[in-house]
Order: sequence, then structure tokens, then C-alpha cells
Amino acid sequence: MVNSKSELEEFGLRLEKYIRDNGYTNRAFAKSVGVREATISQYIYGTRYPQVRLIIRICKKHNISADWLLGIKN
Repeated sequence: MVNSKSELEEFGLRLEKYIRDNGYTNRAFAKSVGVREATISQYIYGTRYPQVRLIIRICKKHNISADWLLGIKN
């Protein structure tokens, strides 16, 4: 369970940063991990949080550190 709004916001900020820094659109990124574009937008805006299996898929497919994506490490 997510403990605070700030954790949702941090995840969303980092996800958006990764998407933009790597030249993806929300639609292309969503397709790459098998979710709808609206789902990615909800993660970015902090209104929804992904299940663990999707976080793992994102990290593996895009070679992202889960610690970084979740705001545990910079």
C-alpha cells in the first residue's frame, strides 16, 4: 500500500521524466509495457498506482532501477 500522496507524486514525476528523457510519448510507452495510454497518464498525475508486476515489467523492459523509479534512491 502506498503511504502518502507524495509517494504517488514521486513515482509519477520519475515515470514522466523517464518517458520524456527517452523520447517516448505516453502512448508509445504504454504500448511498450502493455497498458492503455490513460493508465500511464493516471500514474503520472498520481491518481493511480501500478501493481508490482507492472513496475517489474517497466523496469525490466526499459532497464530502469526500481529503486530510482519508486523514489527510494536518486
